[in-house]
Amino acid sequence: IVDSFQWYLNYLGPMAETQRWLTDLIETRELDLEQRAMVRVSQAALANFGGNYGFTTTVAEDALQAARQLGEPRRLNAALIMRGTTATFEGNAERAAECFVESAELSEKLGDLGGIAASMVFWGVAHRRLGDFAEAKRCFDEAFDGFTRLGDDRGLALVIGNLGRMAHQQGDLARAEDLTRRGLEVAERSLDPMVTAQCGLFCGHAQLDLGNTKQSLEDFEVTLHWSLLLGNRTMSSAALEWMVMVGGAEPEHVAVIDAFTELRRNAPGTASPRLEWDQAVIDARAALSADTHAALSVRGAAMTLDEAIAYARAAARG
Repeated sequence: IVDSFQWYLNYLGPMAETQRWLTDLIETRELDLEQRAMVRVSQAALANFGGNYGFTTTVAEDALQAARQLGEPRRLNAALIMRGTTATFEGNAERAAECFVESAELSEKLGDLGGIAASMVFWGVAHRRLGDFAEAKRCFDEAFDGFTRLGDDRGLALVIGNLGRMAHQQGDLARAEDLTRRGLEVAERSLDPMVTAQCGLFCGHAQLDLGNTKQSLEDFEVTLHWSLLLGNRTMSSAALEWMVMVGGAEPEHVAVIDAFTELRRNAPGTASPRLEWDQAVIDARAALSADTHAALSVRGAAMTLDEAIAYARAAARG
C-alpha cells in the first residue's frame, strides 16, 4: 500500500502517520530487500521534507545498501537519487556527486528521463551551494530540459527557483527577482508544499535585498505556511528568523527568536546557509548586556510556536 501510494503519501498525505507506518514496517516485520529499499527511500524522503536531515543520512544509506544487494536497477536509481539529495542538504558535496554521477549513468541506460532530471537538479543545488555557478547552470539547464519534456511543474519550479537564487548569489538582483517569482508561481501550480516553501524563501531573500520589505514578508509567510504544514522545523525556523531580518534585525528580537529556533530546528546549518542570521546573532550579543541577552534568551526558549510566530510577525512589521 505504501509503495503504491508513495507519491500521495510523500507530497500530499499525512506525513507523521506515514512515518509511523514506515517505522512499524522496519521494526516489526520481516522485509525482503526490495521492501526494505522501498521503505527506507520513503522514510528518507519524508525526513527530508520534515527538515530532519540527520536522520536522512542513516536511512538513505540503508536504502542504497539494500538496493545494491537487490540488484534491481530502478530501485537502485531511486535510492541513489535520494542519497545524493540528502547528501546535498548535509553539505556533503563529494558524496552527492558520487551518487548523482552513478544515477545519471543508470538513468541513461534505463531511458529514465525523470531520473536524469532529478539527478541534475539536485547536483546543480550542490554546485550552487559550493559557489561553482558554471557547473550548477549546466546541471540546471539539463534538468530544465528534462522536466519541460515531462511536463513536471514541481521539477521546473525547483530549477527556476534555484536559478533565481544563483542569480541573487551572483549579485544580479533584477534577474533574481524575475526567476524567483516565476519559480514560486510554478511551485504553487504544482501543489508541492516543499518546493513552494523553498521558492518562497528564495523570493523573500531577493525582495529583502531589493528593499521590498512588504513583499519579502509575504514571501516568508508562504514559506512559514507550507513548512508548518509539512512539519519542517528547520525551514519554519528559517522563516521566523528571516521575518526578524525584515524588521531590521533588532538585537532584542534576534536574541528572542534565536533562542526559540535553536531549540526547534532539527539540523543546525544543514538546510541552508545562515550567514546573515549568524552575523545578526553575533551583533545582538555585542549590542546587549550579558544579563539582558540571557533574559531574552530565556524568554525565547520558553515560547510556544504560536507565541514565536506572533513575535516574529510583530518584529517584521516594526
